[in-house]
Amino acid sequence: MTRYLIVGLLIVCALVWYDYSQVHPGRTAAILAQTQANQQLQADLETARRVQDQVISLKKDLAETARQMKELAARLPRRSEAGTLLEQLTTTKGPGMRFEAVTPKPPARKTVNVELSNPPVKGTVTYEEQEVHLEILTTFRHIGRYLATLEQLPNLIEVTGLRLSTPAPGKPLGVTLIVKIFVYGG
Repeated sequence: MTRYLIVGLLIVCALVWYDYSQVHPGRTAAILAQTQANQQLQADLETARRVQDQVISLKKDLAETARQMKELAARLPRRSEAGTLLEQLTTTKGPGMRFEAVTPKPPARKTVNVELSNPPVKGTVTYEEQEVHLEILTTFRHIGRYLATLEQLPNLIEVTGLRLSTPAPGKPLGVTLIVKIFVYGG
């Protein structure tokens, strides 16, 4: 009986040795490879989630940029509309105002480099600046109302100069306005 027990114990030891020396290294290598693959997949999943959040943010930014571009395009008249805008400058006057002279200067073509950081986009925008000198006879109250009316116009207009000349008693105030009109595209 002890013989069978010793033989059985030797067989068990041989099987344990075989498992440990022959099978265990392969199984350990497979487990290690699977663990590394799982870690890599987890890192890729985290990167994908981060990128997905950035894509959503970028889509919102692009939509906002498109909205702003539409708004600015609406505010910058085309070159063909510049005459209408000049007409608006002189027809938005109130009572008590008289235009003595309206002198448009030659348009100046400008190019601006535009660079967005997120997403990185570069480009150029070309526009024209049309400077107009307006000589007006009016009162302080009426010139204030006129400037407020210019501010309400939907187009981009900038008052770059205002000169007042002292009137003689009982005479209207002499006003020289320098106005820039911005026209898209040139």
